[in-house]
Amino acid sequence: MISVDTMEVLLRSIPQYFLFAALGLLIFSWINKKPRYSLLAEVVLIVAAILSLYVLLSGYIPSPKTRGMNEEQLKTVINMLLFILTVGFLALISILIRLLRKKMFSPLVVAIFVLTLVLFFQSTKLSRIKFELNRPTEIVTDTIK
Repeated sequence: MISVDTMEVLLRSIPQYFLFAALGLLIFSWINKKPRYSLLAEVVLIVAAILSLYVLLSGYIPSPKTRGMNEEQLKTVINMLLFILTVGFLALISILIRLLRKKMFSPLVVAIFVLTLVLFFQSTKLSRIKFELNRPTEIVTDTIK
């Protein structure tokens, strides 16, 4: 069983740092007119997608029947991880277009930026979820009077 601290780091902190870095690089790329930074942002999104795929496939997400987990919370977590995978896949397509055409495909980069922005704000919903896995159970004692 995974600990609560590891679960929180994998599902809250790491994706938000990657998304914030990608957003910062995309904005910096547009302000300074340097497409290399948007390429770097796409690489960051691909790495985030690989990490989310790892979390999905490695069994870090417990069963909804696990004590302390709410099925709705797990759906939120899985949807966010799938959204990260989708954005990472779009970033991979964008990089392939750059390699094949030797030119950036701007509408796709704008779509990646908008989806990453939505994903960043959606990932803040995870901070409201309180994971209660591996917490000690309360001992209920009946006192006889």
